[in-house]
Amino acid sequence: KWDLHVHTPESFVHNYPGDKDAAWDAFLLDLEKLPPEFKVIGINDYILVDGYERVLKAKREQGRLTNIDLILPVVELRLDKFGGVVQGGKDGYSQSGWSRINLHVIFDEVEPELIRQQFLAAIAPSYSLVPGSSGQGKWSGVITRESLEALGKAIIDSVPVDKRGDFGSPLIEGFNNLNVSYDGLRKALQNQHLAGIYLVAIGKTEWENLKWDDHTIAEKKTLINEAHLIFTAAESPEAYNKARKKLFESGVNANLLDCSD
Repeated sequence: KWDLHVHTPESFVHNYPGDKDAAWDAFLLDLEKLPPEFKVIGINDYILVDGYERVLKAKREQGRLTNIDLILPVVELRLDKFGGVVQGGKDGYSQSGWSRINLHVIFDEVEPELIRQQFLAAIAPSYSLVPGSSGQGKWSGVITRESLEALGKAIIDSVPVDKRGDFGSPLIEGFNNLNVSYDGLRKALQNQHLAGIYLVAIGKTEWENLKWDDHTIAEKKTLINEAHLIFTAAESPEAYNKARKKLFESGVNANLLDCSD
């Protein structure tokens, strides 16, 4: 079994208790206690690869995770196509009235610096603030934890003092207020250093509820059909089968892969 959407304690939102070291100890132990059929995991901490780097180090240098054959880095990006604002508050995410589609790039087991230098740096010019956000103008810069926190702080500082309690942490707000150009992303993936070492997955939880007959149908079909995989996090086999059936009936890519997310 493969699970290509596993969050670590380095994620902006995670449920591991205690301080960072305790959370990491619990996380690695959980992976080591997986049923023996699980052999491949994808580490997905949104747009950072710090967690992937730490998991890779634990396996290579500390002799951990001997039950896992392959560890893959996954970068998750919010597209500028038919996606609305998703607010991040104290309790995590709350959906707006628009469909939110995220794109995931699944890389081979490469060194983290390759992704940082050849991919994340390349897509930096393609990022902008989501329409309607409270940030000032466009955002630019290489994506790091520090730059996202700085952006989030600027966004929070720009609203009235009595409204700031409605926001999440600066890191979450920085991430939630960015989206990436799909055209810019495709251009970044044409980098010769990335050739043949990645797959693209489109992700959304409730595919069965996505409308395929509105004014964005051509755009949606282009995105989903150009992807290699479709991600979901189904509550049950029945929910998974329902979602896959909807994709088949809509005549689009139905390579649906269930992940823990």
